[in-house]
This record gives sequence, structure tokens and C-alpha cells, in this order.
Amino acid sequence: MTGGALTVGSASSSGSDFSVTGTVSLSGGLLKIGHDYKPTATKVTATGGTVQFFGSAGGGGFGIAGTYRFYNVVVDAGFDPNFDGQTTTIIAIAGSLTLNGTTAVPFPTRDGSTAGSLFLGTSQQVAGTYTGNGEGTRISDYLSGSGRVTVGFGAVNKLEFTTPPSSSTVAGVAFATPPVVKIQDASGNTITTGADSTASVTLTLVTGTGTLGGTVTMTAVAGVVDFSGMGLNINLEGSDKVLRATATLAGVSKTTDTSPAFTVVAASATQTRVETAADGTGTVVSARNVTAGSSATVYAITRDTYGNFVGNPSATWSLQSKTVGVVGGDLVGGGASAVFTGHLVGTATIRAVTSFTGDSGAQAVTPAAASKLAITTSPVTVTVGAASSSITVQRQDSFGNPNTADADRTVTLSSNSTGTVTFSLANPLMISSGTSTVSFTYTDSKAGSPTITAASTSPTTISPATQQETLQSLYQAWLVGYTFATGDDQSATGNPDGDAWSNLQEYAFGTNPTNGAATSIAYAGVLLTSSGPPQAANFASGTGWDYRAVFCRRVSYASIILTYTVQFSADNLVWVDSTVTPTVLATDAGNVMQAVYVRYPLFIRPGGVVKKAQFFRVGVSTAP
Repeated sequence: MTGGALTVGSASSSGSDFSVTGTVSLSGGLLKIGHDYKPTATKVTATGGTVQFFGSAGGGGFGIAGTYRFYNVVVDAGFDPNFDGQTTTIIAIAGSLTLNGTTAVPFPTRDGSTAGSLFLGTSQQVAGTYTGNGEGTRISDYLSGSGRVTVGFGAVNKLEFTTPPSSSTVAGVAFATPPVVKIQDASGNTITTGADSTASVTLTLVTGTGTLGGTVTMTAVAGVVDFSGMGLNINLEGSDKVLRATATLAGVSKTTDTSPAFTVVAASATQTRVETAADGTGTVVSARNVTAGSSATVYAITRDTYGNFVGNPSATWSLQSKTVGVVGGDLVGGGASAVFTGHLVGTATIRAVTSFTGDSGAQAVTPAAASKLAITTSPVTVTVGAASSSITVQRQDSFGNPNTADADRTVTLSSNSTGTVTFSLANPLMISSGTSTVSFTYTDSKAGSPTITAASTSPTTISPATQQETLQSLYQAWLVGYTFATGDDQSATGNPDGDAWSNLQEYAFGTNPTNGAATSIAYAGVLLTSSGPPQAANFASGTGWDYRAVFCRRVSYASIILTYTVQFSADNLVWVDSTVTPTVLATDAGNVMQAVYVRYPLFIRPGGVVKKAQFFRVGVSTAP
């Protein structure tokens, strides 16, 4: 029978049984049984269609022991298919079993060793009450009985997450609802027997980031894999987690199923980190260079033990391990974030303290582009005509950090002195790339307080540097070598030691302005060993006498504009200047003072009158 409807007997008939010889083959249509129907050959082999036990006959149906394979079976209320009591009856249902109504149906018996068996090849829930030999029961009793009822299934077809993971779980914590995976046929029947019922099933994370922890591979028991107690967990948060179950089953190389998407939320915070973004999408502020003048905002981020973002809480901020020019004020904290601004070259780490403490990598402040020149050595005090100590000019950024990274820079030096100025290096100078400084010395012929300037316009114009220096005369430099009492007159005309010699005279003749003890000119050969006041000396010359005017003078007298004037007189009233160039007798070891002489003339002519020279004196003057 392939279609249509065939009714056998009547629900109200009480006639004889219908007997059929041969095979009842049903592949479609509807076969309605309303009375006993006893095929005596191959029984029933159905590959489709439906057999309906209809009406309310007290007994009927297939009442002969044997094997019956139905596809779909419908039992009306009050009808007894008469399968109970048949010791070898097997009712094999490949499709569905439907009960119309709730009247108890003896289908089939379940008591004693002679009970028949029911073979259900369906996933359909079968409602209703069944009785066998007057013993009422529900179908669930058959399914859980001691083998009287066999639940059948079709060919293995799929895996099914019958219990998906918890919709939300905490990172690193076992799922509150562990997944259950079943091995099923196409109709959703669980494969409870055979090799596939004990297949190995593996879970993997196929959507979302993180690691699926716990026991991820289990062997099925009667087609069921229950991951309870296996500690399944995922360490990283996200709302897109999907698991895939995979197994290798008979006839199917790989069979998989995916779970619904579920969410993993962060665990409790266990750490604080200093990061680059407030919403947790940033990274830890690593060791880096910070250009002077630039600012960076950093954030206090709390995370759980797996690194999942928990929050951006308010923190206490500070700088740690500060070196060189970095100071605490370079970091301005504002609750959940702080701003670090580099100023002077140095290093520090940024610390945020919440319930935990987190540090950034070392922040190294580096110079910005050069914007100015600076003279880094202290102002010099130097004697007229002498070279100064080394003076250093440096290129710097706007914060005063030395800049070594810029290209070669030309530096031009100048002075506002009206004297003769010399710089030791060729002017202009060059600050080469890779260094920040260049040094020079300064020489000036005029005493005073000149200002020197270092300027640069190449490769770009930057701010110049100026410094006022002190150029002291030799006389001023000489004064520095002595210790004067408070209130002593150190001017050229002063006489602090009270010996009647002015400071200028003491300077000119090489004596001590603070000690009035008498000294005299002494020399050994050509080495001057002692300076003193001018003196007349008689030098033996053959059998006669050679009178000379002897005095000490400074070797550098001409360059410092110090003038010595030798004068002779016959009466100590009228004086005549000598025109004779003095002759050097001896010079001291430091080449500072020398003893010289001028011979007494035989006669002088003051006012045109010839007189004999008897007195001499030495006058000393200096340019203003």
C-alpha cells in the first residue's frame, strides 16, 4: 500500500478475526485497524505511512506473536491493540507514536518474563497511560524499565548541545551550568548503544578570545557527554564566546555542533596598572622617551588575574625613582588619570595606587629642539692682557636641556669692549652634531666690565647668550694678592701700611702695600731676589766711581701703560728728566719685576745753568 486509506474491520464490530496470508507492506497511506487482524506470514513491514487503531473496540489489532515494523502508529482512546501477552511481539516504530485521548491502553504488557518489547524509533514525547494485564503505567515506566522496552534510533547524524553553557560566567571560574552534549540520529534520538555511544567528544572555543580551561575531552556514556565537574572555564572576558563540540563517529569523519553565544565577565580585580586608555583598550605605559615640553595622559586601570579589564578607579599618583631633572611636579594627578609633562632631562616611573600598586615603565625626558644658547660657565675675572679661563657656550631647548641631536650649529662671538679683544678659537665657532657645547678663552686689553655675546643664526636663528665679564687692571689684580684690613684704602693714593708709599708706588716698585717693613733691592747675578724702593748705588769702575740710580719696575710696564720717569736734581728743588733708557740689571724668577739703572749724569742744566747732579727720584704714573 502506497497511498489512500484501507479500513480493516470496524470499531463497533464483534465479528470474527480477519486473517491474512502473506506480507503486509506499507510505504504510504493509512491502514485503519478496527478489529483483530492476524496476518500469518511476514506480518507487517512498513517503510512509511500510518497504522491507526481506531474506534473503541475492547480488543483487536495484531493479536499473533511476531515482529511488526510500523512507521507511524496512532492509537485511539479506548482501543486495545492486543499486543499484551504476546511473548515474542516486537513493535518497531520508525516514525512516531501518537495517542488520541488519555484512556489507558494495554500497549504492551511489561510484567513477567514473557512480556513483549516496544521498539520506539522516535524522538517524539509520548503522552498517555498504558496498562498491561491490568497493571497501569506510563510510558516513562517502560523507558526506565528492566529491558522490557527498547528505545530505538536511526543512523548517527549529529552532536547536540542539549544543555548549553551558562549564559554568563566569570573569567577563570567553572561554568555555573556545565554543557551537556549528546550523540543523536537525525530525529534527535540519543545513540545509546554501539560504538558511537561511547565516542570521544572534544570542546573548543571557536568564537571569542581566551583559553578554554578544564577537561575539554570526554568519552560519552550511552551517547551522553556531561561536562559537570570538569572545571570548564574561559579566562578572557567577552560577550561572543561560542563552543564547538567535535567527535569522530562511524560513517561520519567529523561531526560538530556549536553552542549559543554566551558571556564571560571579568573576575574581581587583583592588580592595578598604569595604562594608555581609560576603557581598558590601552596597554601598560612602557619605558619610553618623552620629549621635553610634551605631555601624556595615563590612566589607573584595575584588572583581574587574567588581565581582564575591571575598571578605571580613582588613584593616588606619584613619581618614583626620579633622577636628574625630573621632579614630582612633572606629574599632575586627577583621580582616575594623571598627566606627565617632561621638562628637564631625567627619568622616573609613574605610580598609581588604588587597592593595589602599579608602575609604568621608565619615562626618560629627552631634550627638545634647540631654541637658545647659554653660557654655562661662571662669569670670569681676568687681568687685562691675559687670557681668561675656558668659557663654554651650550645650545639648549627652551627648558635649558642641552641638545646634542641637532645639526651642526654656527656660533658667532662678540664683545662690547672698546679695547682689543681676542677669542682663542676661530670666530665663528661650531657646535657639532653629537655634542652640545664649544669652549673658548677671552682676552681684552681694557679693564672694565665688558659683555660678551654668543649668537647663532645657522641653521636657524635661536636666542643668543650674553655674559658680563670682569677685566681688571694689573694693579687691581695685584691688590687681590694681599689681605687688607676692613676699611683700608685700596685706591692708588691710599697708604694702608703707613710707610709713606702710596699703593700705586708699592705696585710700581714691587713692595708690600700691607707691610711697611723696609726692604731693599737685591739680586744675584741676573736674578732679582728682592724688590725695594729706588736707591743710589756706587758701582766701582776701574779706579773711579760709577754712581747709578737703581729702581725696580714691572716687566710689563709698557703694555699696562705704567710710566717710570727718572729725574735728577742739583738742589732737590729743580728736577730735570733723564733721557737715558734704563738698563736691566736682573729679573725675578716669575718675570714680573726687574731691577734697572740709569747712570748719574756728570752735569745737568736746569734753566740752562750747568750744575752737578746730586739727587735722583723716580716718578710713576699710569693712564686713567
